[in-house]
Amino acid sequence: MELERLFTSILDAPTCYPEKERKSREQRNADLLAWYEKYEDINEVYNFWGMDCVDATNLDEWLDRGLFRKQRHDINAFVYPNGSKFPMDYTVIMRDKRMFEGFCEMVLGYGNSYSPSVAYIVERKFMLKNGRVLDSADFKEFIEKYESQMLVFKQVFGCSGETVKVVKIQNGNVFSSGETYTPINFFNLLTNIKSSSWIVQEYIIQHPKMKRLNETSVNTLRFVTFHTGDDIRVFPVIMMRYGAFGALVDNSSLGVGVDMEGIVMESAFDLKSKQRKRCHEAGMKIPFFKDAVDMVKHLHSNIPEIFTIGWDICITPNGPHVIEGNDGWDVVLHQAFDGCKMRGFWNEMVAMHELYYK
Repeated sequence: MELERLFTSILDAPTCYPEKERKSREQRNADLLAWYEKYEDINEVYNFWGMDCVDATNLDEWLDRGLFRKQRHDINAFVYPNGSKFPMDYTVIMRDKRMFEGFCEMVLGYGNSYSPSVAYIVERKFMLKNGRVLDSADFKEFIEKYESQMLVFKQVFGCSGETVKVVKIQNGNVFSSGETYTPINFFNLLTNIKSSSWIVQEYIIQHPKMKRLNETSVNTLRFVTFHTGDDIRVFPVIMMRYGAFGALVDNSSLGVGVDMEGIVMESAFDLKSKQRKRCHEAGMKIPFFKDAVDMVKHLHSNIPEIFTIGWDICITPNGPHVIEGNDGWDVVLHQAFDGCKMRGFWNEMVAMHELYYK
């Protein structure tokens, strides 16, 4: 009954491609059942990927999430370095924002093209960059130094932008998500979360051209790279995320494809409603795009122990700037763009990796 209910909700949902002819309800139901039987996966993104359209004939060209997630995890998280009898998991370097910061400093040089933290909150202790431990009263003094500026607080093991707080300092108070806090109250808000550690970074100023997508959020490019052993390969469609007007983060708002020439595609997606819309900056050339490609390839070349990484890059007036690396990136968004299917590319990358490390 639960399977039938889920299938019905997918079948009742509107198409994301209203300009195309849609398959009959019977055919769509048959597609969902065949996919479930073959991949043991309820294809909740069937409509989002355009599989409901008549011209979507070979559904196996799309990479199913079940196989993808298992292979991604097994290859990324179990590495036997030369000389080791035990597998090592290097993905923590991507997941722990303090470790990721150290990785960027090693590869790029201190403060170059990444955001070094200006302070930390570790298990209710406030620490400066130099490791000096201060008390909550010193946090107030720290906040006051950033009067009329913005700061970004990121939970060390947070993901998907859900534990990122972009705040404005005004008149000695902290403004966050429509609420006003005294510095002490804001510190208590952060430290009342169990097992919660935070990094504090200065707000990134993005390139004026990138502000045209949404001036209130830092709009990011998601590059997916693969370390095959011999080379670094980049998936040829880059996904750009940009916030809805007024949003301070980009993660859950709008997405649009960018080709390998750095040109913004026309078809954008509202990531909440799963509906398409035309990107108002379609055809725009992303500044410093080649530099961004070179950066993610250089970064990945320095951590061959992880097979595939999704890099979030923003563009500043001075060039590309890495925000984070994600070993747990998902195929949902990259396969949402019309004609963008990943199974062939994924299988090729996995085969090349296995051949090299055989």
